[in-house]
Amino acid sequence: MRTCVVLLILGLPMALPAPDSPPIEDQYLYQALPDVPLKLSDGSEARLSQLSSGKPLLVTFVFTRCAGICSPLLRSLKGAAAKAEGGFRILAISFDPRDTPADLSALAAHVGVAQKQGWNFAIAAPADMQRIAKVTGFWFQWDSTSRQYDHPGLVLVVDRGRILRMRAGGTVPAAFLQEALEETRGKLAKSYPLPGKVAFRCFQYDPATGELAFDWGAVLMLLPGGVAIVLAVVVFRRGRTRVRISMKNSLMWP
Repeated sequence: MRTCVVLLILGLPMALPAPDSPPIEDQYLYQALPDVPLKLSDGSEARLSQLSSGKPLLVTFVFTRCAGICSPLLRSLKGAAAKAEGGFRILAISFDPRDTPADLSALAAHVGVAQKQGWNFAIAAPADMQRIAKVTGFWFQWDSTSRQYDHPGLVLVVDRGRILRMRAGGTVPAAFLQEALEETRGKLAKSYPLPGKVAFRCFQYDPATGELAFDWGAVLMLLPGGVAIVLAVVVFRRGRTRVRISMKNSLMWP
């Protein structure tokens, strides 16, 4: 109850409680994003659906007073998007109601994308941010001690209003965006489990490089066949040895 009073005094949203881990992609794929109104950094307003302009949309969530992951994530996204053939529009949504269009403009300049075509920074109203959070798994928790939000780094690939891909973490590999771009164009995209979620896998996929490497699952899968081949060879050789001994004995003792 005391926490609620503090939040109301500060004018902060009732943030979603923090779960134990970042959102898991499989639980939110193909969810439709709510077409909420947004206030842009230039002071104008637009609905979320208007910001894609016929291209897939990369959506991430930040706040301008962030002393942690927000700026590094935006810079990583900037570098990865530059290698993705210009195939995306990019939208950074602030979930902090204290942020103003001027704050967003300053953040865009700080990251180096203030004049970059295809980039938009916007503010979502608290109720609308809760709607977005519900269908994306994004969460944010206010810490009154540090006066910062605790939240995961998250980038959504949105195509035709639905979540096509999701990347949780502080960096965005260029290979991830390139695969997502190919998927929006109808090509078969690689699918891989998150690290630590599957005990035995035949291949380990590195999303940062787009390369595959053998994992323990492949060894375990090939082991029974390998053992069977070795046993067959041993049995065959022993059989041939016995035949030779038998033939030799029959020649010596008619």
